[in-house]
Amino acid sequence: MPQSRGRGLASVPEHLRQSRIHTPGCDWEYTDDCAVELRELKRIDRDAWEVLAALILDAIDVGLDAGDNGGGTYTVPVGWHVDQRRHFSRKTMPWLGELKAEGTRGKQIDYRLYFLETRSAPDGETDLVLGSSRPGGKGVAGDYNPAGQTGDMVKAMWRGIKWCEAQDPVRSWHTWD
Repeated sequence: MPQSRGRGLASVPEHLRQSRIHTPGCDWEYTDDCAVELRELKRIDRDAWEVLAALILDAIDVGLDAGDNGGGTYTVPVGWHVDQRRHFSRKTMPWLGELKAEGTRGKQIDYRLYFLETRSAPDGETDLVLGSSRPGGKGVAGDYNPAGQTGDMVKAMWRGIKWCEAQDPVRSWHTWD
């Protein structure tokens, strides 16, 4: 699904707005880089880290409320502004979600944890959520850089692809198709 400017969550087909995080019992893994980034967040803003950790635990234990999609805690999918033809000409573009946490300690920063959904068989059910990237945080209001956030999403998608391809056996990722 090529993405174009001006698209929002409401214009994304319903089947793409469904996520494994809505169903209890999902397993989580993390790319090595994401694990390091989460440890760094814990060091610099423990409250924001705890929000992300609580969202992950809720996703595992009870599933996140699908009615909250696009609100203050998470959005699935994200990446509407990613140029699929430019960045994913040889691979299928991964479907990407994000968990959100507001910065604390007086910072005007929103933190994101980008994740992919993966499966052990190409046509199988999603059986693993992969935390792929926790960027440095995006500013709010006048400090927000949409191009930078889109670049963070592309980076998260490629990290997820590389992680999936490094597994034995290779894992598949949920796509925008």
